[in-house]
Amino acid sequence: WQDMDVIEEVVKVNGGDDVTVEVKLTRHGPIISDLKDNVQDVLSMRWTAQEPSRILQSVMLLNEAQNYDEFREALRYWDVPSQNVVYADTEGNIAYQTPSLIPIRKNGDGLIPVPGWTDEYEWEGWIPYEDLPHLFNPEWGYIVTANHAVVDEDYPYLLSFDWADGDRGQRITDMLTELIDSGHKLTAADMARIQFDSQSLMADDYLPLLDGLSSDDAQVQAALERLHGWDGQMRRDSVPATIFDVFYFYLVENMLVDDVGEANLITVHSRIFMHSMASQPDAPWWDNQETAEIETADTIIRQALEEAVAWLENDMGSDMNDWTWGHYHTVTFPSAPLGQSGIGLIEALVNAGPYPVDGGEST
Repeated sequence: WQDMDVIEEVVKVNGGDDVTVEVKLTRHGPIISDLKDNVQDVLSMRWTAQEPSRILQSVMLLNEAQNYDEFREALRYWDVPSQNVVYADTEGNIAYQTPSLIPIRKNGDGLIPVPGWTDEYEWEGWIPYEDLPHLFNPEWGYIVTANHAVVDEDYPYLLSFDWADGDRGQRITDMLTELIDSGHKLTAADMARIQFDSQSLMADDYLPLLDGLSSDDAQVQAALERLHGWDGQMRRDSVPATIFDVFYFYLVENMLVDDVGEANLITVHSRIFMHSMASQPDAPWWDNQETAEIETADTIIRQALEEAVAWLENDMGSDMNDWTWGHYHTVTFPSAPLGQSGIGLIEALVNAGPYPVDGGEST
């Protein structure tokens, strides 16, 4: 056994007495299970941000960098957090670098707590900087980074599980490829169009599965007709964008709750998985394990749409013209510190918004 180090932190309280907090430190980081009552297991947290950092050195060197080699050398000192860093210079060079301290794990993947009383799950150092993902002047002529996975299964290290689903990256790639293949010279206006694009690739996958459906319910049929004529753009004034988004919520629920349970739905839900299910209408995942019948993709899709329409009617009324996406998809710009005071009247006075905006979860 190794003794913990215990330090006392004094927290100043405005208008009250100081509060002294004991922080218990282990070789795997501070104990965090004390933050909640009635926790049986003792949990510590090891995090790369607890390591000595050289990020200020990296920032200073980046500001002094004159070329790609100096840019890349500056990022050698970037510890935490991990970033997608892109580079371009006046000579026409483009580059990409993932900088960060990323541990090499003896075992495990960091997704769940592991025993800390043995050395079975120790970190065995850091992924060498030279082996972190990077690109310089790729032959296809452009670099796309949208928080999606930048390595494949052949990469020799465990980099991360916390990737975006890839829809944004794929859409950017598709738009760039179309422009380049047409011989078009890219302009700032093209970049702006790509930046503000709101195409839902999930809608592209599932709209064809809705094409053959019809309903005796007038509202559900009206929703189907709206979806049949929709281009998949999640625009703020779009009614079908709202219908599809709520439909997708119920689609995931109806497909997976019987298999994984309500409590696990958010944890296990994967948009990559849902993309694949659109091309597998006979997959066993479509069947509801809690019923005697064998449900098909058509059954679950119809059920999800009916539930979506019922929810929207209850929330927004029966006039479908009121179901615009901008009613639900908004942005608010809070003013610090009063904008997050929790006092509605004050927040309404100092914050800007909410404003309806285009886009969606993966656009």
